Amino acid sequence: VTNNTTVYDLNGDLYEGPDGIQAMEALPPFTAVVAVGDLKLHPFRFEAREVYAGSSVPGGDQDVVTGNVIDRQTDVITIKGATLIRDDGSIIFNDNVTVNLGIDTVVTRQFSPDPFTIDDISIGQRIMVFGTLTSDDPSQLVMDATEGYARMFLTTLRGSVKSIDPAATDGQLVVDLKSIDARQVGIFDFQGTGIDAANDADPLSYQIETSTLDLSGLSSGTPVGVKGFARPFGTAPADFDAQTIINLSKQKAYLKVKWHPPTADAFESLSSDAMLLDMEDASLFHHVGRGRVVIDLEDLPGSPIIQPLPSGFGIFSIVWHGTVQWYLSFTNYTDALETRLATGYKVNKIIATGTFDEATVTFTAGFIQVKLQ
Repeated sequence: VTNNTTVYDLNGDLYEGPDGIQAMEALPPFTAVVAVGDLKLHPFRFEAREVYAGSSVPGGDQDVVTGNVIDRQTDVITIKGATLIRDDGSIIFNDNVTVNLGIDTVVTRQFSPDPFTIDDISIGQRIMVFGTLTSDDPSQLVMDATEGYARMFLTTLRGSVKSIDPAATDGQLVVDLKSIDARQVGIFDFQGTGIDAANDADPLSYQIETSTLDLSGLSSGTPVGVKGFARPFGTAPADFDAQTIINLSKQKAYLKVKWHPPTADAFESLSSDAMLLDMEDASLFHHVGRGRVVIDLEDLPGSPIIQPLPSGFGIFSIVWHGTVQWYLSFTNYTDALETRLATGYKVNKIIATGTFDEATVTFTAGFIQVKLQ
């Protein structure tokens, strides 16, 4: 099912609504088609938001690169992602591809029938580019897209809120950016994204234009996911236009703390109500993750507290010498831990799943596992 807002990308030409259906009538039988949308029930149907056909579908006669822009030098971009090589049918994953753009490169954007140019392609943007590989050496891939086609897709940011100012004109939401489409921000070179060098995007204070999106419920430190598009290259601030903002604070959290060597002083205190961790000798792992936003516990004020659900029950285990003992009662669990620590055992690792309150540095766990040595 299509409607008046369905966007069509047919052989690189854009249409919207009935014009797209009419243009599809001219396509020859067996033309490749991809529909993007939503599966609905009552009645059972698929509602298309976007339709691709012909050469706009991966699988035509051009090579294809899909990924995120990690660097841009004038009209040359570097994409980290995956490359489909037509002549031998191979695919290379997690590669870096140098792509040459030109004034004849056709640029479109997901969910929009409007025309765009190569100037709209900036750092972090998720993109699919059709062109010709002039070097298919996996260690030095180069694509010529000067007469090719580029499609910008929704890009997903994850980070923690630094500040909120609904009246700001240079980005109402500022985040400490952790990843772009699950890629660590350290691989992205934001040089040239700003109107001048002083205004280049800073991942530690990444400025997001939120327009009329609801920012209630967000505060400093809140982990967020943001979907949208990077601002055109050389125009920041703001750095990014948001279409969706997701509060990740209520998502399931995962805690992991490891001590190497194992220590008898992993807990400042143990009681029937809570575990108070001592982070002084924690080694490489001392983090909490929620929705792919990772927080270093050592960066927070105060020692982490692990507490059970209000019922006092959950799934708790002690692992030692390959043996696992399970408890349902948190009180019985902490009593058993105290007994084993008193006999000379040391804590190697703690993992837990549940919810995390960053303001109070409190982790409420339904599952806890402590590994002893």
